[in-house]
Amino acid sequence: MSGHCSHDARTQVYQEAVSAVSIIPPDAYELNAAPRFVTFGFEYHPDWNGDGSGDITWYIDGERTWTVRSDSIPARPDIGISQRIIPTEPMSVSGARARAVPAAALTRLARSLRSS
Repeated sequence: MSGHCSHDARTQVYQEAVSAVSIIPPDAYELNAAPRFVTFGFEYHPDWNGDGSGDITWYIDGERTWTVRSDSIPARPDIGISQRIIPTEPMSVSGARARAVPAAALTRLARSLRSS
């Protein structure tokens, strides 16, 4: 076995990952003058049919921030990665908490991502 599972033709040695940045309300931080409870969540719709119909949507305070669909992660035949789908098997979804990032820094980041 060369580092991959043989049970699924889609599984390769190389894998793909999705990452996103969202603006968290300033009053979500405990050091804010008037902190409040902010909800974070996601909706997970696995691709039960294997046809690219699954998606994952992340939320902050009930508002959609990001949605990922299978077509967000296309095949990369140049490195042996087939089309990714939203898996039906258990997986890890992580929500990392970070220090407050100044809005100006996020604006610069967004501009650089749009230009690339």
